Amino acid sequence: MRTLVRYLSSIRLGIVLIVLVTLACVYGSLLAASPNAGVDHAMAKVFHTPWFLFLLGLLALNLILCSWEKSVIALTLYWRRHFLRSPSLFEKLPYAAEITGTPPTADITETLQRKFTVVRQDGNAWYAQKGLLSRCGATIIHIGLLWVMAAGLFRIYADDFGWGVYDATIILPEGKTTDVYYSRIDRLKKPVEGNLRARPLPFNIRALDFRAEYYPNSSVAKSFSSLVEVSDGRNSEIAEISMAHPLVYGGFKITQNSFSENPQVVRGKFSITDRETGQTYVLDVSPNDPVRIPMAGEDNTFFQASAIEGEIAYKIFDLRGNHVLQEGRVEQNPASMTLEDIERTLSHSRYALVIPALFPNFRIGSDGLPTTENEHFENPAILAMFYKNGKPNGSLWLFLHEAAQSVMGQPHPEIEAYFRAYRKRGGTASSSTLFDYEVLVELRQRFPPKLLGKFWIQPGTVFEIPDVDPKILSAPNVSSMPRAAHSSSLVTTTSLAQADPLKSASAETTGSESTFRSLSDGTTTPSKIFSHLNDETTRSISGQAVEASATTSQPMRFEVSYQGTTSGHVTYLGMIKDPAIPWIYVGCLIILVGTMVAFFITYREVWIWRDESSGKTYVGMAIRRRGLPYRPGEFADLVQRLSATLQPSLESSDVPSSETRNKCL
Repeated sequence: MRTLVRYLSSIRLGIVLIVLVTLACVYGSLLAASPNAGVDHAMAKVFHTPWFLFLLGLLALNLILCSWEKSVIALTLYWRRHFLRSPSLFEKLPYAAEITGTPPTADITETLQRKFTVVRQDGNAWYAQKGLLSRCGATIIHIGLLWVMAAGLFRIYADDFGWGVYDATIILPEGKTTDVYYSRIDRLKKPVEGNLRARPLPFNIRALDFRAEYYPNSSVAKSFSSLVEVSDGRNSEIAEISMAHPLVYGGFKITQNSFSENPQVVRGKFSITDRETGQTYVLDVSPNDPVRIPMAGEDNTFFQASAIEGEIAYKIFDLRGNHVLQEGRVEQNPASMTLEDIERTLSHSRYALVIPALFPNFRIGSDGLPTTENEHFENPAILAMFYKNGKPNGSLWLFLHEAAQSVMGQPHPEIEAYFRAYRKRGGTASSSTLFDYEVLVELRQRFPPKLLGKFWIQPGTVFEIPDVDPKILSAPNVSSMPRAAHSSSLVTTTSLAQADPLKSASAETTGSESTFRSLSDGTTTPSKIFSHLNDETTRSISGQAVEASATTSQPMRFEVSYQGTTSGHVTYLGMIKDPAIPWIYVGCLIILVGTMVAFFITYREVWIWRDESSGKTYVGMAIRRRGLPYRPGEFADLVQRLSATLQPSLESSDVPSSETRNKCL
């Protein structure tokens, strides 16, 4: 039995076990990092296996036996009574000195008690100790290691018994609030329907906004983040969660995992221009949700709109200081839009898109001009007009059917545009006109090639295209668009300066004629933006007004305009709550304390023997230190103090000479 205990407590066995556990952890970590396996496979194949738990248990037993042996030695040192009464024994000590004379007993005891914590006396012999705690350093380190191993074992079983949260996904569309998360029933299978179960959250979380930044010339996101509001009924917090910056709330760590675009998530799109800097920011928001304005050097300025359709009130405020910077109203008037309104909106734009006309059933009329046969969406088409730096920059006809679009092609040298879908805006009447629709347009930059995004755009509004390359913005404009002579005319649709390309498209589109009239005023100049359409029977999108008006007459710093609605995103957040983490930190702290105790505290033993027969006093010291070299000044001071207790009548030659002290030291 003793042999078995000695083998189990051997250092050799401990080293072998540490190497085996380390190799197992490396293998498990590689499995966890593999895209074909993951953390769950690593837990199932390594960390939850009987052989890994056996190795941990054997290593724990080895540490316990080693710690017990060293602890017994360290604890018994306090009661140690080891006295030396032979000059030869003192000569074997690392530090020794011989004093001619016999200091009084009381003086020797008082000198030792002043410098040492444990002092024992047996007649003319003394034994003292100092720094006994350093002998417990190895024991403290072993206790810390055992603590960490116990915390790791607790982590394993906490996952099995549901004591923590390790596999959680929060599915959160923009503008929505949830109080549940989903975990997998079978951790080795994918999180698909049928393998998910809903669990309650101890708080509510709402997605206020989502943003993604893409690599150049790629649709792969370089970074993405979610702006969320977390509340538990007593406190609430607005924070941004990104891949590199998780949110810790109530002991839960919430991370940004992935995202997806969802057309069913409808968001209001607003353009905000800072008149002080000239910068324009395009934001998509949900009603009453604050969204951060990405201003340089300011991360606490937010925009909030009361609605995304109809009459909209807004405010721009400092969230941290709870101070409103500006508030006003964005009105939608379905009647008309003056030329000054649209020019003012475009004057602050960098690269904008305006869709002034939507034709549900497009065809070419007898007069060679585009028309719509009826209101049935059999061959939808839109006119897309581009503006760069507030000036016309070419136009495109876009068809929903690919056959018609292939005839038209993509002649614009800077932008490729595709008409992908249409839908009726929410909240509109069943008998509404065509401006109650919005269209999904996909925009691509030609050089350098880049997907700018897919956007739901309301015809008759100014849409600011994001992330256009600066080289394109600084290049000359593509072309100019005609403008009617009457500056006070209503904004409706555009006259077509070139009808010939459309005649070739008519072979792809059919339908009977209905009245479509171009501008009634033939006097046009390139500076005009839109022309006047007199016939109302076309009911194309022609008159969606966007007008920002402030609640005060004072000049405002920000100009706010409404750009319709756009599709939003669904963000997928991860969540974890590991109760073992604090205990692992405590174990690491114990190991650190044990290391400092073992390496920075010196254990010293002192022996003194007063030989009455020879009239001499012998002093010796031994140290045990693993850290920096011991400075022997303490021993020299002890010898000096003992020498000073001798009677003044002693001659100077009776005091140990410096040569003797140096030799002994």
